Amino acid sequence: MTTFSGVIAWKVTMIEKNRKAEVPTEISVNENLSKEGNYREYKLIPEEKSNAEEEPDDKGESANNDVPLPAKEQSKPLNSRVPAASYVPDAIKINIPTHHYVFSHSSICLLDRFCVYSSEGEDITARFQPRLRKILIALIMFSAEHKKGISIKDFTELFWKNMDKARESNNRNVNISNLRKLLKLVGDVQIINKDGFLSINFGSDVNCDYHHGTKLLHSYEACGDNGEGEFMERITELLYRGPLLTEMSIDWLDSFKDNFSRRSLDLLHRMLQSSKDHAEEHVVVRLTDIIFMHDPTSEKALAACCYVLNKNGKMNIAMNAYKRFCEVYLDIMGEPYGVPFAELIDN
Repeated sequence: MTTFSGVIAWKVTMIEKNRKAEVPTEISVNENLSKEGNYREYKLIPEEKSNAEEEPDDKGESANNDVPLPAKEQSKPLNSRVPAASYVPDAIKINIPTHHYVFSHSSICLLDRFCVYSSEGEDITARFQPRLRKILIALIMFSAEHKKGISIKDFTELFWKNMDKARESNNRNVNISNLRKLLKLVGDVQIINKDGFLSINFGSDVNCDYHHGTKLLHSYEACGDNGEGEFMERITELLYRGPLLTEMSIDWLDSFKDNFSRRSLDLLHRMLQSSKDHAEEHVVVRLTDIIFMHDPTSEKALAACCYVLNKNGKMNIAMNAYKRFCEVYLDIMGEPYGVPFAELIDN
C-alpha cells in the first residue's frame, strides 16, 4: 500500500492537474458541495525540530496560551474537502449519506485534518497550539485503541523526554489543565487520570469522527455488519471524510494513521466485492471513491469500478476511469500499469 507521504504528494499533483483541466472530472462529489470550494492544498507538518514552541514557565503558566495561529495555519471551513480521485469523468453523481453525524458544533475532527468546533458552532481550531493539538490527538488515539488509555509514564516520555522529574510533572499538569479549559468550550469531554493512565471520554453531546469510526471498525471486526444497511451508511459517511490527519506527520502518529487506513481498506474491499458481485453500480462507485482516498493505486478498486460500469453499459466511462488510473499509477509508482483494460472488464 502506498505510504501516506506518497498519498499526499499524489493529491497535490492531482489538485494541480484538476485546476488546469478544461472539463471537471470529479467522481461522486457530494451534491451539497459547491463547484467552487472543493479543493484545498495539503502540506505535511513535520515534528518540530527546535524549541520554538514555548513551554510553561516555572510558575506553571503557559507563555503561549490562547495565542492564535498564523493565518496560513488556521483551519479552513469543515465542508471544504478535496473530492476523491478523478477516475470517472461524467460519472453519475453518488449522494454520500450525511445525516447520521453532525460536525458543525461540539465536535473534534481528525478526518482528514484536525478541526474543532465549540458547542456554539465556532471554529476554535486555532486556539489549540501545536503542543496541545498533539496531546489531544494522542489521548484520542490511545483511548480508542486501549481501554485504559496511555500510561502517564509513556505519555510523559512522548512529550517531555529527557526533562527532570519536577519539570516533567509541571509541564504535564499545566498542559492538561489548559487542554481541559479549551475542551469545556466543546462540550462534555473528560480527561481522566486513573490508576496511572490518562484517557479521554466523550459525552453524548460531542462528536469525534475518528472515535465513531474506530468503534464501527472494532464492531465490524468482532461480529461483522449483520447485513445492516445503516452500518454501511455510517462507515462510508465517516470514511468519505478522508484519511487520518493528512496534514501531520509524526513518528508515533504515523503508525495510527497506517493502521486506520489498513483496517478501513480491509472493510471497504470486502464491501466492494459483495457489491461487485451484485453489480450495484452506485455502491461500487461510492466505495471506490473512498478507497482511492486511502490508496490511490488500488487495483482491486479499479477492477471493480471498470467491471461494474461496463456491465451496466458504461464502457466509455469505464475506459476513461482506466486511463486516469494509469496516469496516477505512473505518477506514483514510476512505471506503467501492466493490466490491460479488456482483462479488467472480463473478470
